[in-house]
Amino acid sequence: MSPTDAARTTDHPWSLDICVGTGPGRLAEEDGLITMSGSDAPLESVSDEQAQTQALLLSRRLHLATSLQEGLCLVAPVLSLWLRASGSGLLRVSDWSEDGALVQPWALQDSPTEELIDLGQMATTHASEAPLGTALALLRPVVAVLPPHAPARPWRPAGVHAVLALPVIHRHCAVAAIEFHNPAESTPMLRQLLELVGLHLGHLAARDEQLRESELAAQRLARVALLAARVGRGAVITDAQGLIEWAHPAFVQATGHAPSKICGRSFWDVLLGDADDQRLALLLRDCLVRGDDFVREFVARRGQDDVLPGDPYWLEIDAQMVVDETTGRPQVVCICRDISDRKEREFGIDEGRALLAVLTEHIPISLVVLDAQKFRVVSLNRHAELEFSAHSAQVGGWDLDELLGHGVQQRVQSCLQCAVSSHDAVEHEFERPTADGDRVISARYVAVRNRLGRPTVVICQLRDVTQQRRDAQQLRESEERYRELVESIDEGVFVT
Repeated sequence: MSPTDAARTTDHPWSLDICVGTGPGRLAEEDGLITMSGSDAPLESVSDEQAQTQALLLSRRLHLATSLQEGLCLVAPVLSLWLRASGSGLLRVSDWSEDGALVQPWALQDSPTEELIDLGQMATTHASEAPLGTALALLRPVVAVLPPHAPARPWRPAGVHAVLALPVIHRHCAVAAIEFHNPAESTPMLRQLLELVGLHLGHLAARDEQLRESELAAQRLARVALLAARVGRGAVITDAQGLIEWAHPAFVQATGHAPSKICGRSFWDVLLGDADDQRLALLLRDCLVRGDDFVREFVARRGQDDVLPGDPYWLEIDAQMVVDETTGRPQVVCICRDISDRKEREFGIDEGRALLAVLTEHIPISLVVLDAQKFRVVSLNRHAELEFSAHSAQVGGWDLDELLGHGVQQRVQSCLQCAVSSHDAVEHEFERPTADGDRVISARYVAVRNRLGRPTVVICQLRDVTQQRRDAQQLRESEERYRELVESIDEGVFVT
């Protein structure tokens, strides 16, 4: 039976969660290594020559082991036999520090208890607790007789009076240990064998750590590859001189250039070689050669592999200088995005704003924009500038008293607050003092809100209705005089 098969067979004598063997015997495998058998007599002694041969065979077995667990299951029964111990225990060591460590029995993989956490099987040990704590602190095998008041350990059966602890070291810290119960007095050759076995097990622990790190790296790489496949369709990697070294397989969908046809060419020649303005290609070349991170927007033309070759479109290039961790060479990672839709929306918004600006400038009504917190003037339209003899660039931050006259702010304050607190327009009239007398102003207030529904500014529509009110008053007075005149005339006179 090979070492790997022996460690993975559930009916093997030492294939237990807590590997404790009793009644050790002697069994010679095909390669000559003496191991355990429950039916044979105990091994009385091992000569130095035989120990050397057995150490060589055990080293070969450990060299073929693929994990620390397999190595522990291999050496524990063999060393128990040679040390004439009554049993052994495999332990996992976690979080070693100066204050101690957490120790628990080693749960074998693929066993029913592998995923279970049994708090009753866990214990803490300290450097002062011989032999296990001392061995973990000194990082070498330690044998000691247990004192009568020694605390009971879940992995030690009753009747154990002496223990030999063999730590497994990785990165200057114990990660596992083997306890041998009631061992016989060891010889110098057996002590050397214990140190040799400890070195082999340390290499297996390092191999397990490397395997875990490689699995984590593979998982991270898979996530990065998935992200690049879904997001970085326009990703390109160039050298420090701007020559394309790699392009995303879906780069043709973003720009119309097939990756197989652009590798080795200059980045600016591929994207902007057919541009109407060749200065854009020179600008992109200078940005890449300088090695600075940049974000630029250009008008480029689609490649020959696109459904509309030569069609102009807006292209955004987000470039960042990086250093290859394997070679140390500087490279530039460029993300190319088609922003034509965004530009069209921006142009539409800009055109709408321009039309709105022209409309507000020439509308025959005064518009005053106030901030929604302190009701200070933000801007005026052209008609308001002429009516109130003020320039929009100079009135920023003014209150309504400074713009319209003393006392106006107090008269309109309540209406402004009502407009801010409601979603409806508020209308009212007030009088403003001028050199020619008080003028009657008809006002309408509308609060403008952001996406969160908070008011940002208040637009005030102001119209001077003084003349209209005077004309209406004169009309009412004329109608009253006419009525009095009609009533004073003789009843026989009719006016047609």
